[in-house]
Amino acid sequence: MIKNAPGDRFAEAMQAYESGRPEAARRLAKKLVGSHPDFGGAYYLLGLLALDCGQPQQACHHLGKAVDLSPFEPAPRLMLATALHRAGKPDQAAEQMRTVLKLYPDHAEAQARLGAYLMDMGEDEAAIVHFRQALATHPDWSAVLNNLGLASGRLGQKDQAVQALARAVEISPDHAGFRVNLAMALSKAGQLDAARAQAQQAAHDDPGNDEAWLALGTILQKSGEFEPAVEAFLHVPELASARWSCGEALRALGRFDEAVGHYQACLDLDPDDHHGARLGLALALGQTGPDRAPQAYVRRLFDEFAQDFDRCLVEGLEYRAPALIGQALERILGERRDLDILDLGCGTGLAAPVLRPFAKTLDGIDLSPAMIAKAAERGLYDRLKVGDIVGATGRYDVAVAADVLVYLGDLTPLMDMLAKVVRTDGWFVFTVERADGDCDWRLGLKSRYAHSQPYIARVLAAAGFTVEIADRVSTRSESGQPVPGLLVAARHG
Repeated sequence: MIKNAPGDRFAEAMQAYESGRPEAARRLAKKLVGSHPDFGGAYYLLGLLALDCGQPQQACHHLGKAVDLSPFEPAPRLMLATALHRAGKPDQAAEQMRTVLKLYPDHAEAQARLGAYLMDMGEDEAAIVHFRQALATHPDWSAVLNNLGLASGRLGQKDQAVQALARAVEISPDHAGFRVNLAMALSKAGQLDAARAQAQQAAHDDPGNDEAWLALGTILQKSGEFEPAVEAFLHVPELASARWSCGEALRALGRFDEAVGHYQACLDLDPDDHHGARLGLALALGQTGPDRAPQAYVRRLFDEFAQDFDRCLVEGLEYRAPALIGQALERILGERRDLDILDLGCGTGLAAPVLRPFAKTLDGIDLSPAMIAKAAERGLYDRLKVGDIVGATGRYDVAVAADVLVYLGDLTPLMDMLAKVVRTDGWFVFTVERADGDCDWRLGLKSRYAHSQPYIARVLAAAGFTVEIADRVSTRSESGQPVPGLLVAARHG
């Protein structure tokens, strides 16, 4: 019998790898590549070693060769997908799993991985299909149930999320991460007592799990139990999110001096201010606030909110700014349908169906890449751009801003931009939250800015705009009560 030299050497190399001798395994694998360059197993092992060393690009190189040499074997493609995902290429990782499924339609791991990669790309509905297919083969796969619950939750399917995550916890009761996810799903479903119990159990089982303490604090805060919420957050004082949450809870308790310290600590940990600590700090100190909300905060807020944005605004907050803007456009434009329109802070494009009938071209700009991606799915915009609305360029007949200026205090920079962007006899149509009294603008308790009607008229006039419509309206509700606002249409020139 002829001895299979490459196979024997590969077995020796894999034995070294599996027994914790990576250098010996690498040496043997390289020798095998040198003597048998067409043997895919050597490249496969080199790919594993590169992954272990945190070198995903190098792993992609080796595992790509392994796949080329053994195109019908699933294992090299599975590991190549892992390397591609770690290299920040979930789309390419997903394509490898699709290839495995073409060859082996019942491959449960490929189904599960494809679902996970699709989740990373925000394709939650498609991900759920693959999770369910994996579970059809392995119904007690707790990691897949966990992912199914997360994807369902992101789609607003609260009951399905709770059901899947509860099953994951039932199968793997010692997995604190699954329990944390269940706690947050229960919280979103309004089951706060059950949510608190799950978060408490997770923190008890795994005291070093930062997410468990954050979840517990968040649920307690949502329940109005601010003192115990602060205690939970203080278990993870090195996290900016925990410091910000402490500040919010202490401000709710009226302990402003203590809140200031936590907001400042949050800024020390996160100078770009992804949590909006500067806004909380101003509210705790009784100050007017910064001229605008921090861009990192606005971007993070809406990136995280993008998947559930439309449902929460329209159903939860009775959001009506786009409809109000549409009514104003009917009043000022009549039958015109040939306009270049700019949607400032377009978000997911909720205003697009209202704007498109008037538009020859419709462009949108928003700070949030996730929002822009959702807006693109509507297929109603000609161009979309990720960027700061104050930096918008181009020339337009109409600019609109639906519930956007609540993230700006001082409107002068925006008006200076609009004076350049909106054509003579063009229009700026927008909504704001209304501030009554003597102030020009103020920062509200919800970290949103409100503006007074005299201030709006003054900054518009300074930029060359004349107010034609200034209606007192409400663009949304909070806690069942309409929020006072203004609908404004101003002509340029």
